[in-house]
Amino acid sequence: LKQNQRMASCCPKGSIGPKEGVTGKVKTPEQLLVPHPKGRMITANGLEIYESGSVESKTCVIVLPEVWGIASGRLRNIADRLGDAGHYALLPKIQPNSPFGGWENDGYGSTSMDENLFIWIDKELNWEKTKVRLQKVIEVASANGSRKVGVMGHCWSTWALFRASGEFGDAIACGVNCHPSVRLEEWLFKGNQYELAEKVNCPMALFAAGNDVDDVKPGGAFQKILSQKPFGKDCVFVEFPDMQHGWVTRGNDLGLVIKRDVEKALKLALEFFDKNLRTQNSKL
Repeated sequence: LKQNQRMASCCPKGSIGPKEGVTGKVKTPEQLLVPHPKGRMITANGLEIYESGSVESKTCVIVLPEVWGIASGRLRNIADRLGDAGHYALLPKIQPNSPFGGWENDGYGSTSMDENLFIWIDKELNWEKTKVRLQKVIEVASANGSRKVGVMGHCWSTWALFRASGEFGDAIACGVNCHPSVRLEEWLFKGNQYELAEKVNCPMALFAAGNDVDDVKPGGAFQKILSQKPFGKDCVFVEFPDMQHGWVTRGNDLGLVIKRDVEKALKLALEFFDKNLRTQNSKL
């Protein structure tokens, strides 16, 4: 693919760029507004994982990172919010460090979204490798007593969530997709994103930015496909027209409108997980 085509495969034009999260010393005025992470790093099943909440919870939410890894933006804070809500939250390092050196030796280190990024995704984040890592994280959740597992993906990792839902059976009970880039299936991995959606086995929530593609928005192709599923009525599609792709994890905390829609997305995510992990058809 040409470079401009590869760029279109993940983040649309006008997307929010990479932003380092607060993991240690506060470096910017914006970071003063971000809660300090309250979880802890563990090593389990061969993976480094940020863990938040109680292992005694019977519900687990796996938070999948963006290409810049678990230190990107507010990912740790999202895991903490899930932990505070009573879920056992796991934010795993499922991306090997790139040649550019990612934050905390995790993910893609360069801030430039150029051809090298998509070469790295194709080599290191293809399904054969990602599948093994995700299975390991689910095994960690099960080993700690989680009876139902949800997954929250961001950008490229929403593609991984769709793939996992289609292949892991009932191991994943539901999924939340923030600024989805499921079209990675076509643009980079030469598959068919609509056929991928047909294979989804659980309720999904899709939160789309204004500049995301129409397929992932209310009334788009994915809603039409998922609405035909037995769980179609439980799927949620919400557009945030004032937002740019990446706002949930990387939107500027100094922006009042961004802050409003970050909170709205997280509130909807918590409600979705509560409904699908704890109440509806729950064996808990």
